[in-house]
Amino acid sequence: MDIGSILAGLALTLLTVAFVAIPLIQHRGKGVTDTERLSSELQAGRDRVLDSLQELEMDFNTGKILEEDYQEQRQALMKEGAGILRRIDVLNAGGEVSPEGDEIDDEIEAAIAQIRSEKEDGDGGFCPSCGSEVKADDLFCIRCGNTLAEAEEQA
Repeated sequence: MDIGSILAGLALTLLTVAFVAIPLIQHRGKGVTDTERLSSELQAGRDRVLDSLQELEMDFNTGKILEEDYQEQRQALMKEGAGILRRIDVLNAGGEVSPEGDEIDDEIEAAIAQIRSEKEDGDGGFCPSCGSEVKADDLFCIRCGNTLAEAEEQA
């Protein structure tokens, strides 16, 4: 081989490496804003719900799940999808949207209200020693045997 062809090959290799490496070194990539990231997450969530609805529909049509389960799961997916679409609309209109949405807050509030209503219906709360549930008229914890009457007097 001629020395000229070796140098030409080496020069071509160096140019190729430089062409590939320059964008990596200069960090010319476009930064992603929080709004773009949230929009992408919401679009992915929408696609996930649509895929789940299609799978659920197929499972129901093939007889893999009962109608009651189908209706319950479909309703939950429709509610989740509607929440995602609502957040996408708010985001596209220029509004401020949290990634979690308001549905989680509503679920937490409903769970707290249910626990409070159960407590008012005669639930004694929790054992101060082990944390298991006890009834209002229990004198001892059913799990650890701790005396509950003394805990009420101390409180």
